[in-house]
Amino acid sequence: MKQEMLHHYTSINTLALILQNKKIRFNRLDRVDDVSEAQAYGKYDLSKYLFVSCWTDKLEESIPQWHMYTENMTGVRISLPRDFLVYKPLDIPKETGIIHTENIFSPISWTQIFADNYFIFPFFANKKMIERKVIYVDDIQGIYSDAVNIDVDLNGKAKMEFKGIGDLACHKHKAWAFQNEFRFVFFAVPSLKIPPGGFANGNFISSFSSHIIQCVYDHVAPPVNYLDIDIGEALDKIQITLGPKCNQSHKVIVEALVKQYTTNGTVTDSVLTGSIRHPIRA
Repeated sequence: MKQEMLHHYTSINTLALILQNKKIRFNRLDRVDDVSEAQAYGKYDLSKYLFVSCWTDKLEESIPQWHMYTENMTGVRISLPRDFLVYKPLDIPKETGIIHTENIFSPISWTQIFADNYFIFPFFANKKMIERKVIYVDDIQGIYSDAVNIDVDLNGKAKMEFKGIGDLACHKHKAWAFQNEFRFVFFAVPSLKIPPGGFANGNFISSFSSHIIQCVYDHVAPPVNYLDIDIGEALDKIQITLGPKCNQSHKVIVEALVKQYTTNGTVTDSVLTGSIRHPIRA
């Protein structure tokens, strides 16, 4: 059975950083190129807490994406197996106070989950909760207006409920349908410092829950614009397609990067090479 691949159009400079650091970047949803995505939420703008890595599952090369995401079509298309996020047993530090009798599998490390200034919700335990095949619709305005509800009782205690958390960030206007987008999504909020005793400290559990609710209620976003997530092992299988207007010097640079940072990476020319040029006006 042929392995399903995902593809990402980008610059040669970005490719170099991905290979060198062995990470891919998840951008905050309120900073992506489709402005309307941040307008799809209601009273509580969840786009500030959603971080996305955007790919396409369309095998055929896309001229619009070559044009939009590479400089003068001289970038690259990165191709990786769809399951490039590798789930491994999570190494949880003892000082967190978390007791578990079975392995917890995660595509990211504990230090990436609970960083100094953000916390990633563990929805990733279920792959289906972080993988999205984008659905294209006529109108995205307010499509997630009821995605979260916060109720405050007479004693001032708040309760927050999410609706369809695994479906957030999966709708775009049909004008973007040419992308055939597939994305990965993390949900992150500002973190609190873990106290002595960690999660075994009952007061911390209560205060952390209240903190998350308060952040969403007050529209307080994580103080980061992106998350860089490790994918080291997957990069050894990377397939790179050169942009249609790449020249020999571009090819030399990309091949050198692949040789230095991967063991089985490949570089191929675009099927569109030689078939695209600037129009002759005179």
